[in-house]
Amino acid sequence: MKRVLAAFVAVGLVSASVNVVSLINEGQQSLWLSMLALQLVVWGFWGAIAPIVVWLARRYPIERRVWRRNLPVHLIAGLLLVLVHLTLTAWVVVLAFNRPSEPIPFNRMFLQYVTTRWQLEVLVYAAMVGAWQTSQYLRRLREREMQASRLEAQLARAQLQALEMQLHPHFLFNTLQAISTLVSEDPPAARRMLTLLGDLLRAVLEDAGRQVVSLRRELEFLGHYLEIERTRFPDRLSVEIDVPEQLLDLSVPNLLLQPLVENAIKHGIAPRAAPGRVEVRGSLSDGRLRLVVRDDGTGLSGVALDQQLAQNSARTGVGLANTRARLQQLYGANHSIAFQSTPGLGTTVTIEIPARRET
Repeated sequence: MKRVLAAFVAVGLVSASVNVVSLINEGQQSLWLSMLALQLVVWGFWGAIAPIVVWLARRYPIERRVWRRNLPVHLIAGLLLVLVHLTLTAWVVVLAFNRPSEPIPFNRMFLQYVTTRWQLEVLVYAAMVGAWQTSQYLRRLREREMQASRLEAQLARAQLQALEMQLHPHFLFNTLQAISTLVSEDPPAARRMLTLLGDLLRAVLEDAGRQVVSLRRELEFLGHYLEIERTRFPDRLSVEIDVPEQLLDLSVPNLLLQPLVENAIKHGIAPRAAPGRVEVRGSLSDGRLRLVVRDDGTGLSGVALDQQLAQNSARTGVGLANTRARLQQLYGANHSIAFQSTPGLGTTVTIEIPARRET
């Protein structure tokens, strides 16, 4: 309401300025102060009436479904308020400019204002109702946009959580399957893998619900997983991790590297008897974080990720398809993932995402 009153005072000042210029041109400089006070009071009356207009606009909105019913209310209320305002205006003019030598009858002044200003007065009332209606429309529009944004964010979080929950049983099943094969062949190794699996699950629970973590944290989790794999392949698996220290505080999707490394070991290293190597490298270029997972294993047929996911999903498994879906949810078009493989020479997965600090 204070802003409404201030707006009408500003209108009064503008109107008074115009009238004062006219008085000066007519040689009536002595009346400028009275004219200024008159305009401020007259337009200030509209500011005082504004709460009533706002109440009417709120109680009887001019909207699609009810405008036929509410429009007559505004016509009647508007005319009444216009008459009240014109009455007050005529009364102020009589008080401000009445002189004993030249009396100004109230009735004549009132009729003069009714005949000359009623259109402007009705327009002012309509403008106030329209301004309130517009403000409410814009407010509801902002609320709907915010609600749609919240719903979209909730949907994205739900989809990401579903994808993350898909990963948990995936690597858990694979690890338990590996343990089961060692129970009879190498019981000490099976017991060690169970202990390492407990550490791995503890790390998963600590980051439960987090869609992004620091690269440092992601590499710590990967280290737990690699301890299990080294127990399975003590003489056949070597791993090299080359990530500069300055990149460790950048944020990455939770459980990003583990499925890629798991895929490299499962499809690249495990199928052959010879020792194999897995490399994890990180670099920064033009504000983007590049992560590369490479193995020198058996390789896969094809060179495009789309072909691998569509035609050879049985080999690529849950890991790569899940990773691709999560990257799309988190970064949209602002990411890239490339999958290259040559039979007998190994497989390389390269991911680029925006370089952002973990918050």
